[in-house]
Parts: sequence; C-alpha cells; structure tokens
Amino acid sequence: MDDKKRQHPRIDSDIHVTVRLADGGPTNAGRIRNLSLGGVFIEMEPLAFGATMQLVFTLPDGARPLTCTGYVVWSTKVEPKRAAGMDGNGIRLTDISVSDMRLLSDYVSKHLGDA
Repeated sequence: MDDKKRQHPRIDSDIHVTVRLADGGPTNAGRIRNLSLGGVFIEMEPLAFGATMQLVFTLPDGARPLTCTGYVVWSTKVEPKRAAGMDGNGIRLTDISVSDMRLLSDYVSKHLGDA
C-alpha cells in the first residue's frame, strides 16, 4: 500500500519479535521489518488472513518488552509482491496498552525525525 494512503507513518526496522498464535499454535520468532502505530510487517512464515496473535518485542532503545495483540491483514503467501524477497505477514495492532503505545509512538517519531 502506498504510504500516502496510510493512516500512520511507517519506518523500517529490524526487531526480534515473539509471536504466540491465539489458536494455541506454537510460539514463533520473527523479525519486525517495518512498523507504525497501527501495524507491523513481520518476516516469518506466512499465516492465514485473520489469524490473531500476541506479539512481544523490545524496541532497540527500549528498556522493557512491549506486548500487544493483532491479526493478519495480508501475507506474502497471497500477495508476494508486497514484500519482495521476504515471507511474512502484515499485522494490524488491535490491543496495546497506553504506556506501550506511548513508547512505540516516541520511537516512531524519533526515527521519522532522523529521515
């Protein structure tokens, strides 16, 4: 999707994330390759549309892990051109605490200022 259509600015990243599927599936590890206040792209095995999950990750300049929930809005299994050369999932964030959202917002704002 064109960044001009996005509600939230997106920045590139390389952040380790632990993904626990809500259906009781195994816990997976992946890499957050870009993020915004509304969602992330996680490089990992593509999942089914709508799959819900818990994400746990620590921002590179963060002192503690952030925890949130989200669901798959697209995957490279269906739309491979959206992340050329990578397998993964676009995740919409749906439940994140105010304090974690503040940390994420500060991180994104700081890195947008560096651009």
